[in-house]
Amino acid sequence: MPALATLTLVWLGAQTPDATASATLEQWAREHDAKLESPRPSAVDDDQASASLAESCETWLEQARDHLQAGDDATASGLLARLEQNLRQHPELLQASWLMAERYRLQARIARGASPEEASRYERLAEVTEGPRAHAFGEPAAMRSAAGDVRIGLAVHGPRRHEIYWDGSPSGDDLATVPGEHHLLVFRGPRVAWAGWISALAPRTIDIWVPDAAACSAEDFEGVMLEAQARVRAPTGVRCRAWVAVAPLDRPGTVRFTLCSGDRCQPTMTLGQHIATGPAVEERTAARSALPAWAAWTLAGVGVAAATSIVLWRAGVFDTARESKLIYDGTNL
Repeated sequence: MPALATLTLVWLGAQTPDATASATLEQWAREHDAKLESPRPSAVDDDQASASLAESCETWLEQARDHLQAGDDATASGLLARLEQNLRQHPELLQASWLMAERYRLQARIARGASPEEASRYERLAEVTEGPRAHAFGEPAAMRSAAGDVRIGLAVHGPRRHEIYWDGSPSGDDLATVPGEHHLLVFRGPRVAWAGWISALAPRTIDIWVPDAAACSAEDFEGVMLEAQARVRAPTGVRCRAWVAVAPLDRPGTVRFTLCSGDRCQPTMTLGQHIATGPAVEERTAARSALPAWAAWTLAGVGVAAATSIVLWRAGVFDTARESKLIYDGTNL
């Protein structure tokens, strides 16, 4: 028996498909010796781990403040060192720059009595990392360096879409910044694709390499839509080599069906016109206890023309290439 051709199915519709649409797709798959599977679930960040780390960092800061208020500078310094070590090992927190700036400001308070120069150095580090802000009552104003800003270019390679956060704020790929160490996050969709600490001491372009969305994943199909109920538009760069886009029509059991490869799709066709919709079908479909195993329909937020949302399958099978490893760690610049 020949092997079945496997196709990733993307459902474009405002509602989950009914049993008649499912039956139409099953029939097409049988007639064409095909297997329909759902897109691969997109990778997600471990939000619980990030929340736990953020909570620990806040706790260490608070404990350091308490020990500093009690005159225990040694214990406070130890807590601040622990905080910095964790932020450097896990830079994926969006608030990492703020936490590091707080660490520097508390260290400046510790150093102020013994070494004003050391205290000024830490204040400067805090200002570079977070930016200048109003000083608290009783604290000296931070000294702003006379050195001018430097122009930094950020060349992000790999993903079709990304967002950049520099020191916790959204940024473009060309920016002016205070010379020193800064925090950089690159988001691909809702997840952090790259995180690290960047030394920006002179004008330069920094190359950041991150993987694109996995082929045939839910993220790979973001932006796929049906235009005017007649044509499927796939964004440039879709990696899935064999997939179908399906949209419901008004007549029960009929669908718009389009075969696609990468970001190129064939003209749409109509399936299901020959399937009856009378009592016999209702009796047959009522006997089904569930949709087929591959029909794991879930709502997703991909835009569809003339619809408020789409139903997009969340698993897939075609990502044979490994995602490239990140070879740039943001250090020793």
